[in-house]
Amino acid sequence: MDYQLDNIVLRLSNYNTDAGDVALLQIYADAAKTSTSPLGATLESVLFNNPTSASDAASVFTFTPTANFTFAADTRYWLLVDATSGSYFWRSSFPNVTPTGIATFDSLKSSSNNGGSYFNSGSFNSFQVNATPVPFEFSPNFGIAVLGGGWLLRKRFKKSK
Repeated sequence: MDYQLDNIVLRLSNYNTDAGDVALLQIYADAAKTSTSPLGATLESVLFNNPTSASDAASVFTFTPTANFTFAADTRYWLLVDATSGSYFWRSSFPNVTPTGIATFDSLKSSSNNGGSYFNSGSFNSFQVNATPVPFEFSPNFGIAVLGGGWLLRKRFKKSK
């Protein structure tokens, strides 16, 4: 089942937009599910509205997409959290809280060279991905074609008797 992204919630500290901090969230997709970091996946074109903050205190921040974005079923996704300006910390909860939302958590990776390479992270940064299931879109065309084909076959078999 596909899901439409509602928002992403992160626990951050020292995130002070009044002081110039600008967060960068990026989503990478890997339909083959072979990637071990964002390096093996494709950057998706989704941008986020960044929440504002006038404090350095640790808090929960909600990032909403600027346009609709759909997570495709049976695809591995990576969430990359970075800063385009300033610096802040993506925090874990104490005690650790397993990330929640639609995603199944696989692993957390960190980079010390701005994404040139990644290594397993010892921290368990808090996040939540909220999304809404995309309803199955029904098209009556296929059903009508099958019924029409069945009617023609029945008519043909009646003639051959």
